[in-house]
Amino acid sequence: MQIQGRSSASGVILIVLCSLVLCCAASRAINGTPSAMQESHEGHATNTVMLEGTRWKLTNLKGQEAPVEQGPRTPYLQLDAKTQRVSGLSGCNRLTGSYKLDGGHLAFGPIAGTMMACMNGMDIEQRFKAVLSEVNRWRIDGQILDLQDANGKPLAQFKAAPEDEPQKQ
Repeated sequence: MQIQGRSSASGVILIVLCSLVLCCAASRAINGTPSAMQESHEGHATNTVMLEGTRWKLTNLKGQEAPVEQGPRTPYLQLDAKTQRVSGLSGCNRLTGSYKLDGGHLAFGPIAGTMMACMNGMDIEQRFKAVLSEVNRWRIDGQILDLQDANGKPLAQFKAAPEDEPQKQ
């Protein structure tokens, strides 16, 4: 009988330990550890796409719809977690720079770019680069990335590009 009592007690302890492990794992997922979902600026894990490593195509810039397709010059951003560098296209030219990510806060360092002159895309390029210097917050909801200023005012919106979509130069 004592053996049976010890088995029951061991079983209860095992269940409690398993519950604690599961709670800790769930807490880490909600708080946005690298192996889990990224957290939004509001601290809610409502997204299924990672901020870093995803190719983000521009869809809206300060309330104005961005051109859906600009041929090979569709504006996009991609953040590299290992190097803390951003790269992409700004409408006509390639861009590169640094960024700092701290929870829900995101700031871009100086952005450099190539200096080609294009027939199309120059107007959006200037506005796009200017907006990046104003970014302070970010939020992902599903496949949509919103960049905001320090007051939460929307600056730019992006859509995650499918992984199998070829990158355009």
